[in-house]
Amino acid sequence: MRNFIKKLVYYLMSLFHVKREGKAVVQFIVGYEGISGGSEAIANIANNLCGDFKVFFAIGPLSNFNLWLSSKVSRGITNGDIDFLIIDRSAALEDFELIANRAKIVICSVHGFNRSAHGIEQQLANINIKYADVTHFVSEHQRSDFEGEYIQSVVIPNHCSAVATGCGPFDIGMVGMFNNPAKNIDLMISEIEKLPNVRAIIWGRLSRVIDSNKVHFSGFSSNKDKVFSSFKVLFSLSLNETFGMVVIQAMSAGKPCVLSSIEAHKMYEKCPGVFLVDPTDSEQIMVALKAAITMSESANSRQEIRNHWQDLYNDYAVKMQWLLFLDKIQNQER
Repeated sequence: MRNFIKKLVYYLMSLFHVKREGKAVVQFIVGYEGISGGSEAIANIANNLCGDFKVFFAIGPLSNFNLWLSSKVSRGITNGDIDFLIIDRSAALEDFELIANRAKIVICSVHGFNRSAHGIEQQLANINIKYADVTHFVSEHQRSDFEGEYIQSVVIPNHCSAVATGCGPFDIGMVGMFNNPAKNIDLMISEIEKLPNVRAIIWGRLSRVIDSNKVHFSGFSSNKDKVFSSFKVLFSLSLNETFGMVVIQAMSAGKPCVLSSIEAHKMYEKCPGVFLVDPTDSEQIMVALKAAITMSESANSRQEIRNHWQDLYNDYAVKMQWLLFLDKIQNQER
């Protein structure tokens, strides 16, 4: 009920947005409106651009996107010309093709892998990528997975706003949609059980009961401050990620991170406070968790982690990349 009210309030607030005459127009149309890191990442792009552009997002009052979108982002579809139309991989061609005729540039923002259609029929999965003038990826390893599918491409990482820096009462936190077997929740719980005097919390979706005296399941919350203030160390042994939104959210709060050594996480290997581990090596995981918990007690270490996030993944740093990219392609002809 609380999320229902929040969606509705944010939607209604957007109807009274301040008009931004004279600014270029960005229109977002998405096909997938479920709760996921990819959905949140696309909403963050819209929020980040709404100060410099007139931004419209084609959703209704009960869409999950209202949990993330700023009230400064206008809901609906503009009646005028569109400078940039941003679609996701699952937006139906019949829903945006006529609108695309009013757009100077069509950008497809992709938040998954080529080998995984994420519920889209496989034969339709890359239609939007082939249709778009430019395809946006969030990492180089993700782009390499789509080699030959896109016309032009750009890599701009995800970003997040700063999350509150509280620590505790739990030592370890796990955040995600854990009904997905690739998130590896059973292995993480089994590893935590081996550690003495440690408490852990799970935030997200999980449709079964956790049988553990050490691990508490708290469910899903859109309140990032509440989520990341509840623990000291982020733990993820996920087997499949394109970026890892929760990692940069944890960094913004100064949290050390113990992560599986998959390609998506390897781009963080030089970040302060990041411990990469082989998910099959229990001893390595134990050593990393103990070291991360110890590090979390150091104010200097927590600040170093936050400084790294500030340099690479905060709103402004990534916004500058988007503005440079959009300025570069603005005069291209379709």
